[in-house]
Amino acid sequence: KSLIKIMTSEPSAGLVDCRVFDNRIDFYMAQARLESRSKFKFFTGNTGRMSVNYARETMADQAIKAGMDFILMMDDDQIVPADMFERLYKVIEEQKADVVSPMVTQRFPPFNPVMWKQTWYDGGKISNTFIEDYEPNSIVECDAVGFGVVLIRVSMLAKIKMPRFFSNTYLGED
Repeated sequence: KSLIKIMTSEPSAGLVDCRVFDNRIDFYMAQARLESRSKFKFFTGNTGRMSVNYARETMADQAIKAGMDFILMMDDDQIVPADMFERLYKVIEEQKADVVSPMVTQRFPPFNPVMWKQTWYDGGKISNTFIEDYEPNSIVECDAVGFGVVLIRVSMLAKIKMPRFFSNTYLGED
């Protein structure tokens, strides 16, 4: 009961680049070393090849059912530093946040940071505006983030009705 349980998951359409694969081995080894000297217990979640939005839903449901405290989602095109989980965990606890993400940018020009402020219009339509003016190496409060890498409190996910990760807008499953 004193352990903090984290499901590390990789929603994937099966397009994992070999550099990401190699990086992920290093990342998982860092998690194993962290687990051996801390209060964290890591589990992996993998659905195999399926649409990313379905994979996110499936892994979120499994994290809830398994009583996880957090779910860490990393897309199959992200290269991450070995200490990324520790850094994200520190921020989520200090800020008492439900969701945190490191700085991730779009994969195509103009490579905007995938963090947005939302503007509400009549009829409930949402318009998202990229946050482009921010202090580097700082915490930026925003209304939405891309899910290239994201750490989420499972207790918050359990409160959200399905579908959690589907969208009929151009924003996709993020």
